[in-house]
Amino acid sequence: MIPARHEAEDVVATVFLELWRRRVKVRLVDGSILPWLLVTTTNVARNTRRAAFRYRKLLNSLPRAEDAPDPWMKFSPIAPWTPLIMSWRPQCVVLGQ
Repeated sequence: MIPARHEAEDVVATVFLELWRRRVKVRLVDGSILPWLLVTTTNVARNTRRAAFRYRKLLNSLPRAEDAPDPWMKFSPIAPWTPLIMSWRPQCVVLGQ
């Protein structure tokens, strides 16, 4: 269910944290906690995958860096002139120390 080892470790940690938090309310089935652990692990793993899917979907919906407008251009009074200024800028030369 979870492809990466570190994500699986996070799922296990979350499950045991939930077990600790709900230790008074957890129902034992035939004296075993295993059914509760299996159901909770499945639910946490599914939630983790859904969250990863939503996060990837959000990242894909954002504009790429080369497509995004430069925020400086919006507020600068010389913004329309910036390409011209940048083309005239002399090359910087670093001299020996």
